[in-house]
Amino acid sequence: MNKRLGTEMNGLVCNLRNGCRILFFQRTDLDEYHLSHDQVFLLASLYSVFTFVGSYFLSLPKPEINIIGLATVATQLFAIALTAYVISRLSKTPNAAFPLYIVLLSVWPLFYLVWLMLGVGTNFSLWEFYGDQKYFYILYNIWLLAVVACAAAHVVGFNAKNIAKCIAAYVLVLAIPLHYLVVGQFWHLAYDYDAFFDKYASVNQENTYYRQFDFIDDFKISTLPERPGISDIYFAGFGSYGEQDVFMKEVKYVKHLFDERYDTKGRSVALINNLKTIDQYPLASKNNLSMVLDHFGTLLNPDEDVLFLYLTSHGSKKHELSVDLMPLTLNTIDPDNLKQMLDNSGIKYRVLLVSACYSGGFIAPLKNEYTLIMTASAPDKQSFGCGNKSEFTYFGKAVFEEQLRTNYNFIDAFGKSIESISAREKNEKHEPSNPQLFVGEKIKEKLEKLSHELEKFNRNKSVHLGANQ
Repeated sequence: MNKRLGTEMNGLVCNLRNGCRILFFQRTDLDEYHLSHDQVFLLASLYSVFTFVGSYFLSLPKPEINIIGLATVATQLFAIALTAYVISRLSKTPNAAFPLYIVLLSVWPLFYLVWLMLGVGTNFSLWEFYGDQKYFYILYNIWLLAVVACAAAHVVGFNAKNIAKCIAAYVLVLAIPLHYLVVGQFWHLAYDYDAFFDKYASVNQENTYYRQFDFIDDFKISTLPERPGISDIYFAGFGSYGEQDVFMKEVKYVKHLFDERYDTKGRSVALINNLKTIDQYPLASKNNLSMVLDHFGTLLNPDEDVLFLYLTSHGSKKHELSVDLMPLTLNTIDPDNLKQMLDNSGIKYRVLLVSACYSGGFIAPLKNEYTLIMTASAPDKQSFGCGNKSEFTYFGKAVFEEQLRTNYNFIDAFGKSIESISAREKNEKHEPSNPQLFVGEKIKEKLEKLSHELEKFNRNKSVHLGANQ
C-alpha cells in the first residue's frame, strides 16, 4: 500500500512537472505522464484544494464559507472530462480520452495559480471580465486556449486538423459553458447584512416622498426671475446614484462654483440622491427634475438666458442614467425622457453635461442648433472615477476643477477637458472613454457672447470686493 502511494505521489509530481512544461509550450511525450485512475483522483483533489485555499485568501479579511464551491469544481471537472472525450471522438482516437483527461488535469491546477496571482491585481472574476482590465482577461484566455490545444495535440497528434478540432471542442464544450455556469467559489467575503439593512431602517419612505413637494415649493419661491438685457444662467445639478458619495460631492461643488463664478446664485438648484443629504436637498428623481425644468422655463427669457444642466451618475449600455437611492424606488432616465422634459419646459438655449458610462448615447436624441452636449464617454465606452473615496469623477475634475474654475469660455474649456481626460486615461492605462462634444451653431454664438459677460461680471465683482476691504 505504501509502495503504491509512493508511486502515485511520484506520478503526481511528474504529471505536474509536465503540465508546467506545457504552460510554456515545451514538447512532452505522452509516455512521460503517469496514467492511472488514482492520478485522476489526486489531480482533481489538488485542484479542489487550490481553489479552496485560494478563494480563502481572496476573501480576507472576512472569509465566509460557501459550500456551493463544490458545485463549481464539479462542473469544471466534468467539463474538462467532456472536452477530452469530444476531442478524442473528433480526432478519431477514442482511446485518447482518458490520457487526455489526465494531461488537462495536470495543467488545470497551474492555470488556477496563475489566475490567483492575476485575479486580484487585474480586477477580473474567475470566468468573466469587465471594465478597463478586460484585456488582461482576454490575453489570459487566449493563452489558456493555446495551452489546451497544445496539450491535446500531444495526445491526438500534431496536425492542423487536430489542432482546429481541439480549439473548437475547448471553446464550445469548456470555455463558453464555464463562462456562464460557474456559480461561486468555496469562500467569499462576508457581507454584514444587518449593517446593510440598518443603514436604511431610519428612512421613512412615505415622509421622504411627500417631503419633495415642500422642497420644490421652497425652490420655486426662492428662485429669482431673469434680468432683462442680461444672459442669465440657470443651473441644475443632478447627482442620482445614492450609493457612492462622489456624485453628491460633484453636484455640491459645481453648484457652489456656478453660484460664485457664473452668477447663478438664486437661479441654481442641486438635486441629490444620498442618505447624508436626504433631509437637506430634493431627490434627484425624474419628477423633481421635470418640475425644476418647468419652473426654470417659466422664469427665464428663452431668447436671452441659458440652462446649464449637469447630470452625474452611473450609465448603462442601454443609455439609461441610474436613478437610485435605497430603499426608495425611483425611475431611470434615458435620452428620450430628458428630451421630453426639456422640450416641455420651453427652454431654448441648453448646455447639457452628462457624466456617466455610455453617456454618448444622449447626444443624438438631444442635439439641435440651440444645444451644447458634452458627455463623459462615447456611446459604447465606460468613464472612470466613481467611488466613495473620490472627490470627482475624471470628467468632473477635468471640466469643473481644472477648466471652469479659471476659464469663462465654455467651448474652449470643454475641448481642453477632453484633452486632459484622454491624457489621464492614457497615463493610468485605462481604455479611452472618448468624451463627446456637440455644439449647435446657435448655442455657439450665445456662449461666445456669454463668456464676455461673465468676464465682465467677475472683473467688476473683484473691483467691488477690493473697495469693500
